[in-house]
Amino acid sequence: MAKGKKAPVAAPPTTPEPTPDTAPPSSPGSEPEPPITKTEAIRRAMAAGKDVPSSGVPWIRDTFGIKVSDQMFSTVKSQINGGGKGKKKAKPTPTVPTPTPATKPKTVAVASVELAKQIKFLVRMYGADAVLDMAALFAD
Repeated sequence: MAKGKKAPVAAPPTTPEPTPDTAPPSSPGSEPEPPITKTEAIRRAMAAGKDVPSSGVPWIRDTFGIKVSDQMFSTVKSQINGGGKGKKKAKPTPTVPTPTPATKPKTVAVASVELAKQIKFLVRMYGADAVLDMAALFAD
């Protein structure tokens, strides 16, 4: 098969390089500002006192050239103000200590002076006769 001749490809149009007279003014060392997000635009509208969609949406369109719906403005405003509570966190279940099996209590060596002080306290609180009755319960 014979191949057809291709038409010559035209060079892409070149744009003239900006001369110092036509170059846009920019401060040295500064980079172009990144495009603003819709959320940030709504934040700035609220900071400018445009708290309702009827005034905020046109302000955003005129100031930033961003189209935002009334519904989106209201939703983002609620999120910014913390109105959207979101999902509630589950309350932690209280931990109930598991009962340990009944074991024979360990005997603790108590100094006799400390034991005498505790008995003296009981005598002052309940009287000698009541303390003797209590002691009789342990005798059996």
